Amino acid sequence: MKRLELVLFIMSLIFIQSCNKEDPVIPEKEKDEQGLVLSFEEDLQKHQGIIRRYKFTDNKKLVSSKEFEIPDFAKEYSTSENQEKLRSLIEKILATSALPYVKYAYIHVGKANGEGASGFIGYLNEDLKEMYISISLSELVFDLRNGKKNKESIHTVIHEFGHTVAENVSQITPNSTGECNGGISNADTNGCAKKEAYINKFYNEFWKPVIDQIEADPNKFIKDHPEEFVTSYAASNYGEDIAESFTFFVLYDKPNGKEVKDKKVSFFYNYPELIEMRTRIRKSLLILR
Repeated sequence: MKRLELVLFIMSLIFIQSCNKEDPVIPEKEKDEQGLVLSFEEDLQKHQGIIRRYKFTDNKKLVSSKEFEIPDFAKEYSTSENQEKLRSLIEKILATSALPYVKYAYIHVGKANGEGASGFIGYLNEDLKEMYISISLSELVFDLRNGKKNKESIHTVIHEFGHTVAENVSQITPNSTGECNGGISNADTNGCAKKEAYINKFYNEFWKPVIDQIEADPNKFIKDHPEEFVTSYAASNYGEDIAESFTFFVLYDKPNGKEVKDKKVSFFYNYPELIEMRTRIRKSLLILR
């Protein structure tokens, strides 16, 4: 983060709950062994192990539109039943959102060595008008085998959905110059957050006042200020911070505390459309108390 106009973490916005939390790089124009440029989905298949693509219909149903070869290491748990459980979960959360921007949803299994994201989003074209989301099937199976039902998968889907809420084309605009007037910039997608965008407001309220401290020594700041973040992963950058805070906003009751992390969750209650979205998602998941 070299400038005050921080880079907005969209770069296919990888959310990883792995031990090292390193983002796998997905090159836009990587070439195969014969020197041929890989397609967008070939990139995803190679780096994240996508096994199925779903498409949202006009009535917000998520239907299968393409299958990919399942790697040998994942065949045992990549059953039709498990894929359907994850498809249904993604549909419940995203279909209730009424957002028109997410066109595809993928299911992926990562790599044989365990590398891979829990979930990620990205854009289908440079105008940023259409997005995709991908969720790990491996995480769902881990949940089921450990008696957690689909707790972590619910968190991941809502987290990634939070990215689409904050970073769709209604919130950011394409900008090839990299210069943004009044909004944080994103060098990877050539986009600028609009002045009134959720993420711009979030950054200005919670990150801008402490950005010098974070840039000086990120680890020290996080260690000294655990009250700033709802999870340790939220401290990665403000893009992950808003997505994690949004997840807590959806899943839990409104906080009564005065710590910064409580204020971050309460931030979303300033927007009636997000409160309505929260209500719909909670009803769809049957988690209302």
